[in-house]
Amino acid sequence: MSHSSLKSSRIRRSYGQQKVYIPANHRENQYMSISLELTPAIQQQLNCVDTTAKSSSTAIEANTLINTTQILNTITRTFREVCEEYRLRNSLLIAKDKAVIVRYGEEPYIIETETQIFVFYDPKKHCQYKTIAKEAHLPKRITFVLLATGDTIRQRAAQFHQQVIACISALAEQLSIATTHFTFIDRQHITYDLFDAEKGNKETITHSFRQIAERYQHQGFLVPHNSQSERYIVATIPIQQQMIAMMQRYHQNEHVKNHQVVSKGKIGEIKDDVTKLQQVMENVVYNALEQTNLAQVAIVGNGHIPRIYKANKTTEAVINNNNVTRIEQVKDIALPQLQTYWQYNQLEDVIYLVFYGNEQDAHKKRYAKFVTKVHTALKQIAEELSFDKATHLMTVRFYQNLSYQLK
Repeated sequence: MSHSSLKSSRIRRSYGQQKVYIPANHRENQYMSISLELTPAIQQQLNCVDTTAKSSSTAIEANTLINTTQILNTITRTFREVCEEYRLRNSLLIAKDKAVIVRYGEEPYIIETETQIFVFYDPKKHCQYKTIAKEAHLPKRITFVLLATGDTIRQRAAQFHQQVIACISALAEQLSIATTHFTFIDRQHITYDLFDAEKGNKETITHSFRQIAERYQHQGFLVPHNSQSERYIVATIPIQQQMIAMMQRYHQNEHVKNHQVVSKGKIGEIKDDVTKLQQVMENVVYNALEQTNLAQVAIVGNGHIPRIYKANKTTEAVINNNNVTRIEQVKDIALPQLQTYWQYNQLEDVIYLVFYGNEQDAHKKRYAKFVTKVHTALKQIAEELSFDKATHLMTVRFYQNLSYQLK
């Protein structure tokens, strides 16, 4: 058997495995994001519209301030009360129309940009209750964020999920709002450095990356039939000088091929030096995509943070809004497709690779096969680009989301 055939055989066998080795020092996060759209009917229900107000502009402005303050105070006070009742000690009320991103942090703090709110915390030791709102401003929707705590996040995930449902159901009852107005998203992350062993940390554990619904069923909770799930992996790759030098040599040796790439945000001709490096990255990633039979990957190299959404159509859409690149996953892709989002004439310090998973990537309700493919692809990319595994982090974050509306 040839060396290439032997290598392919080993890859196929590894893909069939039901568990993956990941670093023992991996981090787990879970948080529930519940949104309530503040429709006129709901505002009326909360008695935040005074129909007796006079029609003068001064009276309207004053009344708007009173109503806005009233609705925010009512929701904030009631939410805090039910959180205390159900012993949910790490919660946020977001009264701004901004995306919420939760990350691990040794110290608890919140960073707010024009379009995003970053929440950093350590689930093992941090608890907080906080309201983020703009005075006299009523957003389109209120977002309640409840963060899991403790050192057994995954084992207690179903229990935490049910705890949050009970809390929000109590909130809805006290506010006299039907639970059907609340949309739930259960968000879970597993984060680790792919090359942690190269840094001397040899201890690992096995992980099967089971589907949320399957895990919850084993823990005694059946998810609603109307629920939707999604899963994807985001790898963070810092660009180093030796990688740039390798990409320059790669291009000079004319290894670059023209693949089918869906490019967004890249302007200019190939003669531009930065564009050449970007094309090399595209080729290296596409080669790994073909070798591992991964259907969809996106390169986000425009300085923005990728936000992934499930598309309802077979077309892909992107919205570049300040620091956010919104990517909607394309359905029913048979051939490898690479989407790219570059910054013109600039190679960013960090590039994100987004790997989409679909139902075909699940084997016996587990995603170990999908994760193994992504690991193989990333290791191939790192090898071709001379990534310094011993000193630099290649952060891999596996996302699982479960969403539905309460009945």
